[in-house]
Order: sequence, then C-alpha cells, then structure tokens
Amino acid sequence: MFDYEAIIQYFNIGIIAMIALGAVAGFLKGLFKSAYNFIVFVVLILLGWFLSPVFVRMLMKFDISSVYEFRIEGITITSINDAIPLLAEKFITQLAGMLTPESYAYQLVYGIVFMVLRLVVIIIWLVLMFTVFKFLAWIIYLFIKPRRKGKVKKTLVSRFSGMAIGILHTLIVIVLFSIPLSGLTS
Repeated sequence: MFDYEAIIQYFNIGIIAMIALGAVAGFLKGLFKSAYNFIVFVVLILLGWFLSPVFVRMLMKFDISSVYEFRIEGITITSINDAIPLLAEKFITQLAGMLTPESYAYQLVYGIVFMVLRLVVIIIWLVLMFTVFKFLAWIIYLFIKPRRKGKVKKTLVSRFSGMAIGILHTLIVIVLFSIPLSGLTS
C-alpha cells in the first residue's frame, strides 16, 4: 500500500532542501538582515509561548453574554469557566455534582479546555507572526538597517555569517514543525 521507505526518503530530501534554501537565503541577506530576522523570529516565538496562557485565561473569564447571548441545550453561556461544570453535567450525567472547582474532575476538564484553547491561540499567533508581525518587523528594519555610503557590496564574511544564521533559523523551524508531526507516527 504505502512504501514507507520511499516516504521517509522524500521527507529527508525535503528537509535537506529546506536547509539548503535557508543557507542560500541567509547567504543572500548577509549577516545583519539574517541576524535581525532570526532575533525577531525567536522573540516572537517565545513571546507567543509565554503570553498564550495569559490570553487563554482572559478568554476563559470573558463574559460572552455581554457580546452575544449564546445558548447550548437551554444553558446560557456567560463565560467558559462558568460553562464547564454546567455543560459537562448536562452532557455527561455521571459527572453531576462532581464538578466543583476544587475537585479533580473539574481540574481535568478545565485542563483539557485550557489545553485546546492554548493550542488555538498559538496557531493564531503563528499566523499573525508570519503575516502581520513580519510586516511590522520589516517596517522596523527599514528604520534600523545600516546606511551605506555609495554602492558597497556585502563582504564574504557577512554572507557566510548570514548563511550560518539562515541554517540555524531553518533548523529551529524544522524542529518546531517536527514536534507535532512526531505524534503522527505513533
């Protein structure tokens, strides 16, 4: 049915091609632009990772009924925190009375909802990172890029340093994409 060795071979070729493209892009950009893009990328990834729980807690406390009256099976949803025990008891009758904020069952359901919302927030952050934030970073780069007098070419040291940073940047992207893909093989 599937030739797994061929699939793995194509996957390996794709990884090598990505690293080669990262090296070429870094070589063409040079040291300053490659370092700037890499620092912006790392800062945005870390910022998104550490801010996502804050955004999720705000989402879970937000009063939905102030914007739109939302009902599920006759239950008016005010906030996600308030809706967790009500909806869980409505759809899983065995949990009736067990979902108090100090119970382990509530903490489990809350943790699952929190995890799913955090994943959604991180995906939205990544989309923003590669569109809006990239555009804003480009505008900032236009103001901070080094000014050159006349037509000065990048040195070979600058190009090879940019190539090394481009490879590092690509390897980090590959690792980040490999994390969710590693769960597909089990």
